Amino acid sequence: MPLTNINSYYYCTVLFLDHWSQSTDYLGAIAAVKLAGDYTRAMLVEQRDLLAAYLAEREVLALATRQIAGQRDVTKQTLHERTAEFLRLARSYKLVLADPGIMNSLPRMPYITASSAKIIQVANAILSVWQQLDALTTVGLPHPFTLEGGFTQAQYTALRDALLLNTEQLITAQRASKTNRIEREALVMKQIKPRLVEYRSRILGMFSKTHLLVQTLPSVTRPRGSAPEAVVLTGQWNTAERKAVLSWDACAHPDLDHYEVRACIDTRYRVNDDTVVARVPKTDVTFATAHGLVAAGSEVHYKVYAVTKTDRERGSNTVKVIRPTPVDVPAAA
Repeated sequence: MPLTNINSYYYCTVLFLDHWSQSTDYLGAIAAVKLAGDYTRAMLVEQRDLLAAYLAEREVLALATRQIAGQRDVTKQTLHERTAEFLRLARSYKLVLADPGIMNSLPRMPYITASSAKIIQVANAILSVWQQLDALTTVGLPHPFTLEGGFTQAQYTALRDALLLNTEQLITAQRASKTNRIEREALVMKQIKPRLVEYRSRILGMFSKTHLLVQTLPSVTRPRGSAPEAVVLTGQWNTAERKAVLSWDACAHPDLDHYEVRACIDTRYRVNDDTVVARVPKTDVTFATAHGLVAAGSEVHYKVYAVTKTDRERGSNTVKVIRPTPVDVPAAA
């Protein structure tokens, strides 16, 4: 397996370590291959273990990000629904209130696709009005002012605070993921990869082309062969299935092995931050998934990769799917 993408980093390094062991057995411990600066196989083992730690952390952070984003979206949807309810109820008492200033200070209802910051801003405005209503003694106005099920101002405040906390937690997780990506890529591209290239050069210089150690020498780069063409992806939320339905044109590459559906939650698509959602047989050109789409307003960016038998791959265009509220039109772009 050549060093092609994040899924190959660890396994490619292991292949080189195995080969290094074989060359050491052949040459003997004293004559074992050493690279520039007395770099030994043991040093590559340490870097492999550090890479494994980065990859494990990446999986933990990806799961945490997905869970936090899901909780944020559920909280956001609930707060959005209560906001709409408050605005409807407050406006129904327009004729009861002597002070028109209260009605004039009511905020406009945001779309469910609005940012958490916007939803929180509107919630703050709602709480300001709610406090004014609870302070009134106007006949015909309920005291305290509550929503369906006796939902109080304190409960609404707690909901606002929960969304604020979820948003902060998500930002923290995304920053940690970015740090992991930067440090991981630096380890692979600036430290491990140059040593693998150097080791290959050393073995090729020591033995003939027909030698077993040359014949079994791992590659750093992809084998020759054409990459598959990119498929054209479309997708939208399917209300009946409660999933995003993705469709693409078939890849005509003769060595096509399978497709991979990959996704990034909440933010724009970043190749080094994506998650493999599913491996799809080459005979299929549709896939339905609810990955990351846990509540109204949840946003996921998808790509479909065509992958050949030699691990060459190419990604499609990015498709954004937003889970709508029951009255919204499905949004995909």
